[in-house]
Amino acid sequence: VLAREGIVLRSTNLLEAIGPAEKRVSKQEGGTHADEIETSMMLYIAPRSVDMRRAVKDYRPGSGPLTRDPNNASGTYSPTGVWGDATLATREKGRVVTEALVAAILADIERLRATPVP
Repeated sequence: VLAREGIVLRSTNLLEAIGPAEKRVSKQEGGTHADEIETSMMLYIAPRSVDMRRAVKDYRPGSGPLTRDPNNASGTYSPTGVWGDATLATREKGRVVTEALVAAILADIERLRATPVP
C-alpha cells in the first residue's frame, strides 16, 4: 500500500541487530525483559536511572506475555516484571550491545537511502 503512494518503509530487526553481540556477552539462562541485556544497555545509556541494588533474577521458562498474575495460564508469570537475570548486568555489556544496535540502525538507514522510491 505504501509503495503505491511512493513511500519506502524499512525497519530494523532487533534480533538480527543485537543477536550476535548479545550471544557474546550474555550469561543468563534466558530472558528478554528488564533482564541482563536490557539492564546493561540502560547502565550504558543512562546509568543514573538504574539502581542495581534492586536488580533481581526472575526467570521461569514459559511462553506468552509476562503477567504478574500467578493464575494467568496464558502468560509467563513474573512478579517483578523482570524476565531474566538483571543481576548480571554491566555497563560494558551494555556498551557492546548498544553499539551493535546503533551500527545496525545506521546500516539500515544507509540501505534505505540507497533504495529507489517506487
